Amino acid sequence: MTTLETVPDDIKYLFLASLEDVRSLKALCQVSALFAAVFSSRPSTIKAKVYFADALKYKNEALWVTSIKSLSAPVDKTIMVTAIDMYIRTSGTAQAPYTIDGNTYSHISKDLEETLYRNHEAVAELYEDFTKLVFETQLLPDGVVRTHVSPTESEERRIMKALYRTWMVLLICEKIQGPMIIAECTGKLFHTWGFWENVAVWGVLQGLYRGVFKTVVDKLGEMATAGVLSRFNSRSVPESDLTSLCLVYDFPEKTHRWIRKGEMEPGQAASRVLEIFPLVHDRDPGAWLRDSMSNEYQVVVKAQENLNANGSKQLGDDYARDRPRVFKRDRYMLGTYFRGVQVDLGAYVWDDWRLEQLLASQIEASMQKKVRGKGTKGG
Repeated sequence: MTTLETVPDDIKYLFLASLEDVRSLKALCQVSALFAAVFSSRPSTIKAKVYFADALKYKNEALWVTSIKSLSAPVDKTIMVTAIDMYIRTSGTAQAPYTIDGNTYSHISKDLEETLYRNHEAVAELYEDFTKLVFETQLLPDGVVRTHVSPTESEERRIMKALYRTWMVLLICEKIQGPMIIAECTGKLFHTWGFWENVAVWGVLQGLYRGVFKTVVDKLGEMATAGVLSRFNSRSVPESDLTSLCLVYDFPEKTHRWIRKGEMEPGQAASRVLEIFPLVHDRDPGAWLRDSMSNEYQVVVKAQENLNANGSKQLGDDYARDRPRVFKRDRYMLGTYFRGVQVDLGAYVWDDWRLEQLLASQIEASMQKKVRGKGTKGG
């Protein structure tokens, strides 16, 4: 009897290359050593086809990123606003046109297909790093190492789209000069995306920000020695500004170097920042990103106020979870209550069952802390 395992390798190759998402490719290669061997024999060819097909799930965002990435900074405000308006008009349409260097096309060429594959590969790699980062820092509040179930398909789609949209925001920060113009451009996107969609971008951006920030702080000494900190005035917060710089100019292809433990060799962090500085010109390093993040917070809060004024009607979001009350924990963090327990609002990217798991861990850790506290008092 012929099965997928017994068919010739050429058929296995065709089957792998016809898969339409990276998730299926990885799952099949994990459960079948034979398919894994075929993939290993022609990884580039198979990945090019599968990653391109997977990128089409996020077609509007992927095409917008590709078109803006190709432009040299600084980009004229009119060009950026036109690109954003086209993205808004074509969102949700099956045949979204795209613009490269001011020219509009309706079909994806082979060269563009290659670019979309490469970009998607970088986003998919960052997705893996992001999920590991969040599991490590947020899903283990009691310090106990547990085996966590991999993200579900819905969680993956939510995070991947948020990563692409985060890239859109960061490209605006990179390509446009002037905090006010940047706030205007990013504001158009924030107002277009639904309440929960904004929260997802916020959650992804903040998760990555915290990861990069930790490495920047660790490398602050070597940066001071290399003269990096002399670029900042007394009113600056160098570690925050440097984190913003690294997010803007290294996203997504090089972000992993900033968030993976032990990835940066001695001197590499300072060297990379010195390479970034000439790209910033005379702008205050990191200030534009802080403005954009503050602007996004205001958009989320205003969306919540609009919701409160108009009842519980959904505003066209792709996820119909009940909207919680939003409160501000600090400058950049959003928080809410889920099942009566305070959580980071960025947890929107996770399914309800995983939030339940997170909250159970938090409650358990809180109870253990109380028990230890009583034991100390009793002693």
